[in-house]
Amino acid sequence: MRIIFLGNMDDIHTPKWAQYFIDHGHDCLKFHVKHFSVKRLMELRETINQWKPDILHAHYAGTWGLMGAYTGFHPFVVTIHGSEVLLTVGWRKWLVKWVLKKVDVVTTDGKHIIDRVTEEWGIDPDKVFRINFGVDVDRFRRPEGFKPFDKVVSVRVGPDKLYDIETVEKARKIVDEQMPGVKWNFLKNVSPEMMPQALYSSTVYVSAATSDAGLSSTTAEAMACEVPVIVTNVADNAEWVEETVNGFLFNTGDYQTLANRILFSLRDKVIQRCYGERARKLICDKNNYFAEMAKMEKLYRRVLTNE
Repeated sequence: MRIIFLGNMDDIHTPKWAQYFIDHGHDCLKFHVKHFSVKRLMELRETINQWKPDILHAHYAGTWGLMGAYTGFHPFVVTIHGSEVLLTVGWRKWLVKWVLKKVDVVTTDGKHIIDRVTEEWGIDPDKVFRINFGVDVDRFRRPEGFKPFDKVVSVRVGPDKLYDIETVEKARKIVDEQMPGVKWNFLKNVSPEMMPQALYSSTVYVSAATSDAGLSSTTAEAMACEVPVIVTNVADNAEWVEETVNGFLFNTGDYQTLANRILFSLRDKVIQRCYGERARKLICDKNNYFAEMAKMEKLYRRVLTNE
């Protein structure tokens, strides 16, 4: 297949998705766009005319989905990343709805996103599919015999308020008062090459995010590295993280419960080992990058044959 991947190639998800198909013998072109512009739209149209792809796949239903829709090319696939459905309002929300009604296939990794776009937005459920971004479980794994560093909390961070670092800082103050010497590892500016080590060296992983699509990639990667996770009860987190099995949930902004969960996890070696092992098994079984991309490949072939 010849596939044009349309999106911001500085984002971790889009090039990772494209790389699978490159590695598996498909002819792929990465069309990098940071911001919508008429100039880039015309260049995209020209690229489509010259390159003659089988499929155009836009990652993110906002800016890049809009560009893809304006080309008029089909089959047209859009992957929802989350915020364009969960956070947009007003005319931007109307545009995203318009884009999703123009596409042949919509994918997302969030069940609640599927429910929203099909039940509330009126998008045809027959063209909406759940495909997880997936974890490379061969890269994200704790080496045999490796013991995580004692009392290390790795924290998911990001550029905006939805990561709620304020709640983490309040919990951190409580934890440090009761258990001095804890190392807090804020996962900022960690290269993709170093992320597996940053995670598998950790004792506990925390995400205080107030919104997500499906299970966040970093959380899934931590679970694959056998790290007990403590995450907010938002999005599809409760589907992946089960109390007394593989991690803990807490309500957004509840720093006291977050602190208690961190302290409990740091003090209990059995929790660290058992929860971590169960977390990895779940990711290997249900969120494996290679298995999810194989599903996507079947979906491409399905849309090409109109089955």
